[in-house]
Amino acid sequence: MPNDIFLYVLGFLITLNLLTVWIETNFSVNLLKSLRLIKKDIYLREELEEHLTNNWGHVGELLVCPICFATHLSWIVGLIIWLICQNNLWAIPAGMFSWPGMAYITLRFARRSI
Repeated sequence: MPNDIFLYVLGFLITLNLLTVWIETNFSVNLLKSLRLIKKDIYLREELEEHLTNNWGHVGELLVCPICFATHLSWIVGLIIWLICQNNLWAIPAGMFSWPGMAYITLRFARRSI
């Protein structure tokens, strides 16, 4: 039981970290440029958000919306934790339905306090 709690908190922190880096920095711009998925004339996250929503349709919206992006991060992180640790399989949906909201609330609170 303590191991499951540790893995749950670890998954939340991983999801929060990845969401924070994606939303608050230009890492998303640099990553998509490196993979040659966007044009070279996009430099800021705001320009990337506009480009993704105008040109990529639903996939672009999923990458721009913090809750949507965190949901996909959560099930991927939960799956990786399950594959490595072989913990309870129910941890994947439990994390997928709780980590995005907690990460988004934490991120909003951090933005407000800065």
